[in-house]
Amino acid sequence: MKNKGITGLAILLFFTIILTNSASASFFDSFEEMYMTSGYGATNERTEFDWTDTPWLYLKLPDSGFNLITTLWKSPDKDNYVIRSKGYENEIWLSPGNLWDEIKEEGTWKIKAHFTSPFSSPHSGHETAGFTVVSAVVPEPVSSILFIAGGAVLAFRRYLKKR
Repeated sequence: MKNKGITGLAILLFFTIILTNSASASFFDSFEEMYMTSGYGATNERTEFDWTDTPWLYLKLPDSGFNLITTLWKSPDKDNYVIRSKGYENEIWLSPGNLWDEIKEEGTWKIKAHFTSPFSSPHSGHETAGFTVVSAVVPEPVSSILFIAGGAVLAFRRYLKKR
């Protein structure tokens, strides 16, 4: 019982210190920028991706310093995938990477992102983004083979006529 009281007091003291130290800065912020882009290092905003593209999430944090970032990617079928990052940069690009080929689904994806900067001026924030995956129209292999075979027959007939 005594340990629970001390633990509770320690937690209360911890949050009091955090809130007191963040009096000049807002504890709850948001990302300066958050949107989907075409690749690592890119800053061009995209909302639609082809079946062959890999989406990247671009995040710009309010300041540099140690940050913990968690993103929840929700597929059109409502499956959830978590991608985490930590570091000192204020510009971050996140992607499912090689996993994307296994999890990609056609339709609208939703992303929820949360960051925490726990040290020098503690603050945290969250935002949402989304994008759409569209499938490319690809002809069936049989159709392509029939098209090529038909063209070969016509070319051969023309060759025979010229002889």
